[in-house]
Amino acid sequence: MITKKTIGILALVTTTAAFFYSTTLFEIKAPNDGGYHLARRELKQQKKASYDKPRGHFLLEGSQCAGFTFKDDKTALWTNELFCNEPDSLKVNWIDAKNFITISTKRHNQECPPGVSLYEVISYNGKQLVLKSTWTGWGDHQPELLKFTKAK
Repeated sequence: MITKKTIGILALVTTTAAFFYSTTLFEIKAPNDGGYHLARRELKQQKKASYDKPRGHFLLEGSQCAGFTFKDDKTALWTNELFCNEPDSLKVNWIDAKNFITISTKRHNQECPPGVSLYEVISYNGKQLVLKSTWTGWGDHQPELLKFTKAK
């Protein structure tokens, strides 16, 4: 049986304990069955998997230059098909491992808030990226699937 230890929040229940890290629940079993180490390993793997985010330049399917360039976890560029040499700089805020928002950094009008877009990563394998774009502005627009291919 595990004695009282403070690791996040530890609750004892006969031979099992619950370990809360952020919002993730891990089951920790009695020390002689290796449950504690298994929970720590799962936590490390989950952290590693959550960092598999797009990096590099991705072209929108059917376009010559439109697409995203993901510089790091917090910065991206969006290139419009009409203005290939003038990409828009965006702040990227990841909500979780699959969802993120982009916020325009250039202020086009002093009286308007920045443009904000909401995306969900549907699939990403390093070369192909599929995003679901959810409209955040006025009007009634349906979510749209955007398919990108990593530029060479």
